[in-house]
Amino acid sequence: MFCLATGVVWTLVGILYSQASQRDDGSFVPFMASYSLVFAVTAWTVGCPVAAPAREVALTGGCALSAAFFGQFGFLALYLAMQRGGHGVAWSLAQSAMVIPFLGGVIFFGNRPGVWPYIGLAAMLGAIALIGAGSAGTDRAKSRFYLLLALGAMLLNGVSQTLTLIPGHLGLSLEALTWRVPLYSLAGLAWWVVLLMRRERYRFSWLGAVYGIVVAGGQFLLYRASDSLERQNASGLAYPVAVGTCILLMRLYSRVARRECLTRLEAIGLTLLLFGIALMNSTSI
Repeated sequence: MFCLATGVVWTLVGILYSQASQRDDGSFVPFMASYSLVFAVTAWTVGCPVAAPAREVALTGGCALSAAFFGQFGFLALYLAMQRGGHGVAWSLAQSAMVIPFLGGVIFFGNRPGVWPYIGLAAMLGAIALIGAGSAGTDRAKSRFYLLLALGAMLLNGVSQTLTLIPGHLGLSLEALTWRVPLYSLAGLAWWVVLLMRRERYRFSWLGAVYGIVVAGGQFLLYRASDSLERQNASGLAYPVAVGTCILLMRLYSRVARRECLTRLEAIGLTLLLFGIALMNSTSI
């Protein structure tokens, strides 16, 4: 349930990010600066980190900040891709990074998810390929640079997602783990450096503020999901299920709100994606 809830919240993240990316009035940097401030305040107040051994906090912080910086560059690549092509395609390609933490969980963390999740993962990847192929013509996403940006976002997000799983496997105390989201939130404040370098008058973005709250909620839900699955030795499933749900809902949003046409291949892909999500939730052999 936490994985599916995370996917729904991430859909809201995608919708807000899509709204910010389609604007061409120079408001993106203020949007990200406002988001980072609200995200940090929310994370440090709601997250309420508690006292923990300095070594454990340092290990948690190293993973959290590294993950956050990879994630920031990943979403920057996604923004640049959305400026050049369809949002639904770019989002689907970028979020297909789920394969990286899933395989990371198997290779590095000893996860043994069983046969059905592997079949579900294959189905979801095939679905994403179908969605991308079906959307290429309608979204005019044939530019090599566009595709490179979307694939770059996928790689960066995948590394970020894998790094967020590491603290749960280091045998750290629960107190140390409460520092994950607050420390993760600090990386986004780098947007204030960009804002100051541009030497423009700061405009607070209410859209960015809402985005910051939603991102914080998504992070808290993600860690709750991964911690829950870790007890079942299957933490690598957190991202595939959450992201698969997010891709499906975001593609539907692109179809309804942005009038990005749904082709036959996309319809087949969305059906296959639902099937894959169901299999990824299976714990049986």
